[in-house]
Amino acid sequence: MARVFKNAGDFFGRRSPVHLAAEALARRLGELQAPFVVTGGFALGGYGYERMTDDIDIVVREQDWRRFKERWVGLGYREKFQGSKAVIDTENDVKIPVLFVGGFPGDGKPKPVAFPDPTDAEVVVASGAFPVVSLEMLIQLKIASGKTAPGRQLRDYGDVVELIRCNTLSASFAERLDPYVREEFLHLHRIAGEPADLDE
Repeated sequence: MARVFKNAGDFFGRRSPVHLAAEALARRLGELQAPFVVTGGFALGGYGYERMTDDIDIVVREQDWRRFKERWVGLGYREKFQGSKAVIDTENDVKIPVLFVGGFPGDGKPKPVAFPDPTDAEVVVASGAFPVVSLEMLIQLKIASGKTAPGRQLRDYGDVVELIRCNTLSASFAERLDPYVREEFLHLHRIAGEPADLDE
């Protein structure tokens, strides 16, 4: 139990292996002049919703990731399995799932919402030592993922509800989102406005 509390304290104090791995990854990709952006659960903290996660989802151009692997696999990183996109930071024991620019969230099938180019200033926001996707893009990716991958829906939709609450988003925020996800956003917005069930 003490270890659980220490891990939580390290994470929320931004001293966890995940934070250290993100900082190291940012430095090494920067050395290669390979733009990237953080998405998924680790990006939530950039918008006021901190929840523990044990990996770092990044979006990067395929050619840049090939260069990163050629330079660093075997020197602090190893492939999750032979030939995989994902790597593991062996210094911090942290998984790094990799998403390529132009790919699709959730079931991976074509849809109006895709993983963005990290050089697009409209979808990248600086957050400490590493860039994260914009709030609009993060919400779109989360909803598109949950909408088409039922196994992820509870977590992804729950994350959107918390982002709405933490950022006090109004229903009009839906107008900033792709029409593909607007209906689900408005549904989750209504849920976010409901009081939490508390034991008396």
